[in-house]
Amino acid sequence: MQARFIPALAAVHNFIQIHEPSDRLWDSSPSATGSQVFSENGAANIEDEEEEEDEEELARQWEITPEERRHAGAECDRIAKEMWNDYQEELRRHGM
Repeated sequence: MQARFIPALAAVHNFIQIHEPSDRLWDSSPSATGSQVFSENGAANIEDEEEEEDEEELARQWEITPEERRHAGAECDRIAKEMWNDYQEELRRHGM
C-alpha cells in the first residue's frame, strides 16, 4: 500500500500543475514561495520582505474554518475505520 503513495502524490501534483498553474504554493520561483533558493555554487539567497508577505498571504489563503475542520476530522475517522476494517479482514484471511 505504501508504494502507491508516491505515484499517487505525483499524480495529484501533476493535476494541480495542469488545472491550477497559477497556484503560488506550487510555484518554485523565489518570489512566489519566499523560500531559500540555492545557486549553482550552493549559496542560499533569501528574500526577507517577499518571504514575510508570502507567508501572510498563504496564511490568509489557508485559513481553516470550523466547518472544514469538522469535515476533515470526520473524513479522517472514516478513512481510519476503513483501514482498520481492511486490516482485520487481512488478518482473518491469513488465519490470525
